[in-house]
Amino acid sequence: MWRPPHPDSRLRAQRAKVSAAGLLDPALRIVPFTGRDAELAELQAWCRERPRVQVRFVTGTGGVGKSRLAIEFAARLRRRGWACVWPEPDDSPAEIAAACRGGRVLVVVDDAAAHPRLAEQLGALAGGGEGRLRVILLGRTGREWWTRLRWACDLWAGPETVPTSQVHLAPPRTPVATMVAIARRAFARSAFARRSGVRRKLGPAGLAVPEVREGPEPAPVLDVHAAALATLLRGGGVADVSRGVGALLDVEREGWAAPDEEIAGAMLRGLEFGPARPSRGASGRAPAGRRTSPASGPGGLPNRLAELHVARTLAADLARVRACTTGLDAPQAFRVALFAHRLDVDDPGVPEAARLATVLLERVAEALPDDAEALARVLRLFGRRPLPRDVAVGLAERLTAVVGRRDDPDPAGPAVTPEVADATATLARALGAPETYDEVPPSAQEAVTAWRELAARDPDRYRVPLLEARTVMAGVLFGKGRYAESLQVSDEVASACRAAPAEERVWMDPMLANALNGMAISYDFLGRPEQVEVCHTASVATLRRLVARDPAAHEAMLALVLANTVGQVELGRAADVIDGLRESVEIRRRLTLRRPGEHEQYLAFALSNLSDAAAQLDRPAEAVAAAREALAIRRRFARQDPVGMRWLVAWSLAGLGSLLSDRGRAAEAAGLEEESVRIRRELAEETPQRYRDMLATSCSNLAVTYARLGRFTEALPLEEEAVGIRRDLAGRVPGRYEEDLARSLSRLSVRLTEANRPLDAVAPATEAVSMLRDLARSKRPHHQDGLAVALTNLATVLRSLGRAEAATAAVREAFALRDESVELVERERGRWSSPARSADVLVDIEEGGAPASS
Repeated sequence: MWRPPHPDSRLRAQRAKVSAAGLLDPALRIVPFTGRDAELAELQAWCRERPRVQVRFVTGTGGVGKSRLAIEFAARLRRRGWACVWPEPDDSPAEIAAACRGGRVLVVVDDAAAHPRLAEQLGALAGGGEGRLRVILLGRTGREWWTRLRWACDLWAGPETVPTSQVHLAPPRTPVATMVAIARRAFARSAFARRSGVRRKLGPAGLAVPEVREGPEPAPVLDVHAAALATLLRGGGVADVSRGVGALLDVEREGWAAPDEEIAGAMLRGLEFGPARPSRGASGRAPAGRRTSPASGPGGLPNRLAELHVARTLAADLARVRACTTGLDAPQAFRVALFAHRLDVDDPGVPEAARLATVLLERVAEALPDDAEALARVLRLFGRRPLPRDVAVGLAERLTAVVGRRDDPDPAGPAVTPEVADATATLARALGAPETYDEVPPSAQEAVTAWRELAARDPDRYRVPLLEARTVMAGVLFGKGRYAESLQVSDEVASACRAAPAEERVWMDPMLANALNGMAISYDFLGRPEQVEVCHTASVATLRRLVARDPAAHEAMLALVLANTVGQVELGRAADVIDGLRESVEIRRRLTLRRPGEHEQYLAFALSNLSDAAAQLDRPAEAVAAAREALAIRRRFARQDPVGMRWLVAWSLAGLGSLLSDRGRAAEAAGLEEESVRIRRELAEETPQRYRDMLATSCSNLAVTYARLGRFTEALPLEEEAVGIRRDLAGRVPGRYEEDLARSLSRLSVRLTEANRPLDAVAPATEAVSMLRDLARSKRPHHQDGLAVALTNLATVLRSLGRAEAATAAVREAFALRDESVELVERERGRWSSPARSADVLVDIEEGGAPASS
């Protein structure tokens, strides 16, 4: 059990023994605590609330000040008679329960993701008496380990309600120059400064505030303090906050005798090191003595500095990883996985750091034994990233095999255990929806069945994992092209989430949000754009609140939902979504700078949809630029994965080609659209239910471009093919393809007229108008516009037959419809922006929901 040191002579001696970087340890409290009055007041109010037991999860980037805030808050509570307990990963549940006996107890779990037995440790606090209990979990972000607590931990399983909340700690608002000045004075007066002679090197002017250089984003407290300390040790210079951690690490390395690679290996394994070589205790574990708090790692070095050193040393030469990770035991493998988790959440600013995290996890997978707990601990750290899919599936398959073996089965015991259900659900998440369209993977259905059986025994405890498993099932069904079934499952999940008690919202919100997102996408594929609008609006509004609570968990999903606006654009509502699309592109650009392999394809998705919206708003320069960039990204990825990227390359080719054709650049567009038709024809032969509609779109667009180039005989068969495909699809899925079929029929009438066959053009033109009249009765602007275009094309056919009066009547009706459409757009904008449309919807979308449409 760790306890913060008290400010006495022993602490002063401890301060004198640490290295330069060790001065940043929040437990030493060297720099005065400032800028957190609001956070402290809010925590104190939380402690005074009525419920006897409450839990709060505080997220924040590494070095932002979570540990220091908890230390200062605990010190204030201690003065008011509270007992403050800081469990460590190796503490037994019995030890924690014994330490928490008393009247009022605050439990702080620092770096909660590093506690592989967290559920058991917190479970020991259940039914601990009548005293007041507050639990603060600190972590960079929440992932599987956080969601699992609800059903795996006895603290939430008893009759007593345990309100649980989640908040995010941002950098303080204190000006950076002020923080640098305060930190330099504090470091210069410390015992370390006296020992190292820093103070003697400083004249009266030495403590003057140096020039401060800030980065583009607010910096964590540790980065500011590191920059201040580095300038102090270097005797001056610019306090570059964005490079402060690196500058201090350079100073620290000057005192290391061992090579960088050897130190990096020690950091990964959790071994102690100092001026001499890394050392190992008799048990193979890191010996105690230098670690002053949970916020510091081996050698007393802050975790952020250790992460930077490992990334610098190994990312440049990934072959070194094998040497640093040879002979890992299970606890060391978990520590390496934890290191990869931190690298994934907080970018150290080193090229190839994301790839390093993946390679480390591949080594972890090789080292892990066939032990259920060892495998599960690693899988709980990640969800789906940055584990490569094959590694995640391999680990999950091993886990299901291990927990499925019952050496001493009890015939009277339950048929399904939570461990078996959890392992099966983990495999289902890892598998997702493979690119085969025959059957649903058995693990997805088995996970739902297992959790349903457990929920029948204990509904409150197992409600969350059951809904999570059903959310995964909805995504799998969608990936198989079974949109109506996916919609039904998502709708049922959303209804169950809304019916859950209010205190369950922190657990239910992820499933509710995934369900709403899945419903929006399914509605889009089923041709029901009005429902897409409702789900999309609610998702975006709620995700903004969730990003404020845990950016690392939700920002990428916010970008995805903001970009997923095909339905709204089809409704003619591009003006309402284009700002969100630009925001999505901005978020993805920022995330791509950190992890291009993970986010750049999503950047292309956002750019592609931004191009569509800009084109609808007659902003051709923005539309073409976005479409070109999306195509360039997808072509680059296609060089690595030519088969998997074909459909996305074809999508970008079709979009850019249509744009250029509409802007009078038909010759340039033709080559792009011909390539799109060729790719989509191949895809439609392989998987017709997914790609025939896309093929019809490319055929129709290329027909228009050929007509603009005067190539009428080549244009006609392409449009006839598009009509044939869409007529077949409309017969198979009623209500989904009628509008597309009507548009193709209208275009076919134009192609026939161009081929000097006006009598043959009358039938498709008339059928198109009839179909669109039926759709336009809904008074939706995009249906009105479609009917107006069809009437104009019918007028062209009638005029070519000498029926001027009928042609004029059709044109007049088309103009009247366009005027009415403008009024409808304004009316719709006011109706859909009403807050009453989404007043009671509160969602939290986790990564890994239903696949996004493009």
